[in-house]
Amino acid sequence: MKTGYYTILICSLWAACKQKDPNQEAAGAFFPARSFLQSQVKQIDTSLLPLRKISRVAGRSDTAFIPREQFRKEAAPFLDMEDIAGSKWRDDYTESRMFDEVLKRAVFTYTPKDEDAPILRQDITIEPGAGGNDAVKTIFINRLKEAGDSTVQQKMLWEVNRRFQVITTISRSGRPDVNRTVELWWAPFDAAE
Repeated sequence: MKTGYYTILICSLWAACKQKDPNQEAAGAFFPARSFLQSQVKQIDTSLLPLRKISRVAGRSDTAFIPREQFRKEAAPFLDMEDIAGSKWRDDYTESRMFDEVLKRAVFTYTPKDEDAPILRQDITIEPGAGGNDAVKTIFINRLKEAGDSTVQQKMLWEVNRRFQVITTISRSGRPDVNRTVELWWAPFDAAE
């Protein structure tokens, strides 16, 4: 894994966060969320961790262990999302940084300048560690896309080294919304959290 790269990036972002007004737009590099998630998926692909999938549709819930080959398919919404840190989208988003005293984490928020952008919001939380060993804890993405006669909204949460959740809402004119939640755990499952 590219741990050294991410440690340097997180340290530089953290230092910049301390030096600037928390609500000030940043001039530096955006956090590479898609690349980070790809490295997480690669790590899980080569692990022996059990993969537990929980699906919820129309008030019904189903839990099953899935084969490793299915993991990438389930993680596809994270892997095929637009890379707002890349040159194609970077100028279309603004970054704000703050330190949340309650969570004790730095929060990097990316919002579009245009309301028609594909990613409506992206939040990264980073927990500061001793000796510059900061750790990315969560990545949240709110995404909107058109699919034929439907609008698909995905609210996606990735808890680093633990699980992900994708809540998909499909809206069609003249029909009720269809909601589907997929949660996939590779760390020990704890229903209380």
